Amino acid sequence: MSAAEVSQLWQQLTEALARVDPRIVDDLYPAADDAAIERLRAGLRFPLPAELEALYRANNGEGRLGFDHESAVELFWVSEPAHVHGRVGYYFMPIDGIDGVIVDFRSVTTPYEEADWEDHHGPVRPASDRWIPFAKDFGGNFLCIDLDPDVGGTPGQVIELVFDESRRKVVSSSLEQFLASLLSHVSQ
Repeated sequence: MSAAEVSQLWQQLTEALARVDPRIVDDLYPAADDAAIERLRAGLRFPLPAELEALYRANNGEGRLGFDHESAVELFWVSEPAHVHGRVGYYFMPIDGIDGVIVDFRSVTTPYEEADWEDHHGPVRPASDRWIPFAKDFGGNFLCIDLDPDVGGTPGQVIELVFDESRRKVVSSSLEQFLASLLSHVSQ
């Protein structure tokens, strides 16, 4: 996965989404500046993945508090057959919203045991302080870059954490693959 490919996919995705519903793209913040990127780096205990930095250098999240429920398309989503609309929507978190979530992840890594997580799909640990959230929904669930996968996982995989259902799953093997999947669905 490369930062250049993530940047290119992001541009293609936002262009495709703008054709479907311009409100989605109109609500994106401008690119993160060097100071914002440095704040994110300072909050991590490990290097910031270049692919995630490329995404934030394109846009620093969404301005509204989540997607417009009247829109047919969200910026980020995960297919969920049991969900009424067949998918669950997430909004793109600005950098300034990430640091508190990372601190929360650190505080829950110790007490969580495997039994606390009723359901998991793919190689995701019960908890980790090496998850970097980049999207969330209204229920406090997140899409994260997982830099500490369980056996058989890929560092940098995109995972979904659904806390109220004690569920976590691998959504995609990389941020690049995740964006490519979204683009293919929007372009259909």
